[in-house]
Amino acid sequence: MFIMRKYEMLGFFIISLISIGLALLFWALPSSYFLDGIRPTTDSLWQIGKLMFFSIAIYTIIEYYIFGREFENFIFAKAATLFIAPLIYIGASYILDVGLGAATVNNHIVTYALAVFVGQYVSFYILRDGYYFKLMNGYAVIGILLMITIFITYGSTTDKFNSHIFQPMERYKTSIKNLQ
Repeated sequence: MFIMRKYEMLGFFIISLISIGLALLFWALPSSYFLDGIRPTTDSLWQIGKLMFFSIAIYTIIEYYIFGREFENFIFAKAATLFIAPLIYIGASYILDVGLGAATVNNHIVTYALAVFVGQYVSFYILRDGYYFKLMNGYAVIGILLMITIFITYGSTTDKFNSHIFQPMERYKTSIKNLQ
């Protein structure tokens, strides 16, 4: 139990470091269909949420080999983090940007940290209390595979959507100012 608590709390920092490392790695690699599905192709909220998803997925694999096999609800708990954190990031960033009337990097850094923290806390809570039902890990795997498929399939196409969260940062900032 102690090792699980330690790695869940350290995950807040490690996931952020993985995100930075992936962003730098993706910046250096040439474009391809599969890679564009994983990496952020623009600096839109959706694309940064995608980077967060894959950073958490990488950390989840690491955690699984360290302590995850001891918990029968591990996959479900980490799937909660995989879904909650990007949604909180996108939603909180959008609300904060609209509320303040401007989209800034500081807003997005704060909401990124908040999203990872809440996601890791929810995962810790599910693991600690041992919530479990018969098919929960199966549903979690299906959900994770569905999200990965959506990200890879629509990797470059989502930037063409008209919603604010899909716009590259310059157009997003203009959209936020026009909402005022």
